[in-house]
Amino acid sequence: MQTATRKKTTMRSVNQPSRNQPRTYSREQRAIQKEFCEVYGFKPEQVGFDGNSLDPIFDYDALCLLSIRLCDIPDIFTELASVDRLQGLAQSRCSLTLPGGAMRRVFATALMGEAMPDGEPIRDISQAISVSRARALRVGLRAVGFDPIKAHQTFKDSKGSQKLQLLPVDRRTAELAEIHMLAQALDWIVVGGDGFVNKTEYQRMMAVYFNGETSAKNMDDQHRSQWLTMLRSWAKAHDVAVRGRSARAV
Repeated sequence: MQTATRKKTTMRSVNQPSRNQPRTYSREQRAIQKEFCEVYGFKPEQVGFDGNSLDPIFDYDALCLLSIRLCDIPDIFTELASVDRLQGLAQSRCSLTLPGGAMRRVFATALMGEAMPDGEPIRDISQAISVSRARALRVGLRAVGFDPIKAHQTFKDSKGSQKLQLLPVDRRTAELAEIHMLAQALDWIVVGGDGFVNKTEYQRMMAVYFNGETSAKNMDDQHRSQWLTMLRSWAKAHDVAVRGRSARAV
């Protein structure tokens, strides 16, 4: 595996304890954190959680290691795409090549002053670059079907002899993965701490625009692409609004 970002990088978006209010985790969250630390040699601060969710958030270095140990991706290339020092905005891209030659490329950004889940703002452009790289890697891995929890379970059940089989990156699979990711970013799909997935708002919005349809899996190629384009536009506007509020609050 190749990567353009080999040096140590820390992803601030992991829910590390705030300096002002120490973050505490539930018993279940601590058990998951401990298991990943023991099996892969992570430090506790490399494995965090958002709220009551049991879905762990890994920092950049942890994700790199997991992608090597738990799945077969011939090439992952993560690099800085652009830096706007005046605006304090960093953009990174991640390109992934899968067995068979299929490729997926994604982008992610981070803005100075943006509030992170731990309550602390992104302090400087160097941290913005680090966060954008980590986000690009996380989104890229998710787009090709890499789920750290499922991959770890496969690895554990096989006693280290099997790796997670990634999804084939055909157009439909790639679009469905991106649709799910964008809907979560908009908070239209919410995963609770008990694992329950609430899709009420997502299904309501889809039904409004697509004559009562509530699942992208049932759409034909044309309608699915239209829905994806709409979600991209809404997510971009939402992202700009959130970043603007965060920057003004600093």
